[in-house]
Amino acid sequence: MQERPTPGIQVQASPDYERSIVASSASVTAFIGRTRRGPVNSPVYIYSPQSFQRYFGGLWRESPLSFAVGQYFENGGRSAVIVRVTNGGARATIDLPAGDDVLVLEANSPGSNENLRVSIDYDGIGDNEPDCFNLVVQRVRQFGSERVEDQEFLTRLSVNPETRRYVADLLLGSQLVRVRGAVPTARPDKTTDAAAGSAVSYVNANNDGSDGEPLTDYDIIGSAADATGLFALSNIEQLSLLCVPSLSPERDVGAVTLLAAARYCVQRKAILIVDPPADWHTADEARRGLRRLNFASENAALFYPRVFATDPDTGRKFPAGPCGAIAGMIARGDERANLWQALTGEGTVLRGTRPVTTLEPEEVEMLRAAGINAIAPWRTSFAVDGRARTLAHGDWRQAGWSDFAARRTALHVIGSLERGTHWVVFVKSDASLWARVRRQAMEFLHELYKQGAFPGDTPAQAYFVKCDEQTTTGFDIETGILHIVVGFTLAKPGNFFVFNIAQRVGESSVTPVGLSPHSLAGGC
Repeated sequence: MQERPTPGIQVQASPDYERSIVASSASVTAFIGRTRRGPVNSPVYIYSPQSFQRYFGGLWRESPLSFAVGQYFENGGRSAVIVRVTNGGARATIDLPAGDDVLVLEANSPGSNENLRVSIDYDGIGDNEPDCFNLVVQRVRQFGSERVEDQEFLTRLSVNPETRRYVADLLLGSQLVRVRGAVPTARPDKTTDAAAGSAVSYVNANNDGSDGEPLTDYDIIGSAADATGLFALSNIEQLSLLCVPSLSPERDVGAVTLLAAARYCVQRKAILIVDPPADWHTADEARRGLRRLNFASENAALFYPRVFATDPDTGRKFPAGPCGAIAGMIARGDERANLWQALTGEGTVLRGTRPVTTLEPEEVEMLRAAGINAIAPWRTSFAVDGRARTLAHGDWRQAGWSDFAARRTALHVIGSLERGTHWVVFVKSDASLWARVRRQAMEFLHELYKQGAFPGDTPAQAYFVKCDEQTTTGFDIETGILHIVVGFTLAKPGNFFVFNIAQRVGESSVTPVGLSPHSLAGGC
């Protein structure tokens, strides 16, 4: 075990060079937007519509995100990361009488739908403990219902700040409530009036929580320094697909958000699934609209048209962005085939919804030429054009990444190599280390080559790795940086997409070098 100190930080780790590089997950899908309730700017993994209901309150007409998540799971998604953002809002409070005073609790998260209730008892507490009490906090589906969605039970809390179980301190670890204001000197009174239909007495939250205003683009973008909005996702290790549904039922995501989200996806080696604006009613309007949008990114893909969602309160259908359905379809396809294989056949069919506009074959081709992926009739269903493209199409600087499957493959490979070689920062940089890095990376790439990820009659025509005195200089060694140059083919054998992976303590980075001919692979 070796150590390498950095100012103010002591890092200790065990080298992983004997381990094989593990492929990253290809379908870690994140959604950012407004929800009915839930933690704010805190990524939460969910695994079903039921868990979305539990943590975020389920479908809500004011939350385009909620319908996108529902369509994601309906189309085959297995897990998702949700980041709730808000524009203002207030936390509901709960007033607990405490002798002549009141202990006030407040919901951890803002919103009008937390539906919290609290019960106080003294069970198991002796007469010599007049400062202690037990607290039960529940979130119910709705007030008057006994359907409990979340619950916390805390025993022997105290109003004495000198004790280890001081209520204000212990509730800092609660997922539901915390103390607002000063704690009374007297413990809260035992709750005695049971709500209708309940065997236990509770105090319901006051009707003072609010949902805030509809979101703006800057709520979504957030702050890197504060880890809010997009940057809340920095707290998760991997990210593959990002969905940013409409800000509200009446307002599309703006160009500033698309640009920020695409840049963030470049940083995280992910793909942004872009929804078409609501005013693109025809294929020709979509083609002209994309030109006016003036947005190009190899890490973004746009799918047209919008699809129908159903309002649970009225039963009426309304147009919604397709990003959730598309992400679910992609996740479903990743379970059936390798991600470098183009989407085909039944794997491209959308489930549980249909597009608001039916496209003709010539319109599908026109959209594809513009870089827009079409949702079009296929047999008795609707499916995505299997030759999906990114929004790099038409931009000569990024034209090599216009193929959706190829771009996803490259991000998957580079992300896996970047994470899998970070152990090198804890080992002395010399020829022995460089050889181990080359061997580890080559083994990983060769396994992908055998699976068909890289075209080429021989491994030398499909991939290469350089890590030696030419990639890492004496100055790099002194400053604790190791450079690994990796190239692999995606379409034409011998034409390598080349990347430089720079590893240093505390961080790593990947820089695309570009397309290089086979001759540059020599000496690896």
